Amino acid sequence: MIIANACLSWQFAKPTQTKTEKRFLERFPSSEIIQISIGHGLSYCIFKNGRKIRLREAGDEIYQDFGNPLPEEIEARTLELISKEDLKEMREELTEEQIQNEMELEVTYDTAFELTKRIFEKRYDELETSEYEMRGFKFVNKAVANEKDYGKKSEMQFQKYKRCTMLYLIAWS
Repeated sequence: MIIANACLSWQFAKPTQTKTEKRFLERFPSSEIIQISIGHGLSYCIFKNGRKIRLREAGDEIYQDFGNPLPEEIEARTLELISKEDLKEMREELTEEQIQNEMELEVTYDTAFELTKRIFEKRYDELETSEYEMRGFKFVNKAVANEKDYGKKSEMQFQKYKRCTMLYLIAWS
């Protein structure tokens, strides 16, 4: 089962355990749970047997880096994720610290896509969705969906007792 929900994913990318995370671990205590967010922010979190073993969150910098590197991260560090030409241009404009940060972001980005292979047997960016049977459900919190003020809408989505705007449950086979 895959749950695709933008605001739900951030419940796992926190240094402390949220109520949502606790509920998932109670329901699936001996499962591997993989949270991946590729979009406005970038994060991944891996749970094994009820324990968070890896959390990495990136944006303009690496915000969180908890646990030991995953095999996918170790492999990503051996790849040329930034071309020599791009690296040369970066050296003209950025400090060495900024370049290192860019390299870490590329490792995080590549690792997130590599982690999708654990689920789909292919990277998400190589996936042909027509190969999978998808079924879905959509739940909408009308109060959030109808709000016109984006600042207020954002606050409503992340309030402790409010439901997230949308929840898609997709079964893949």
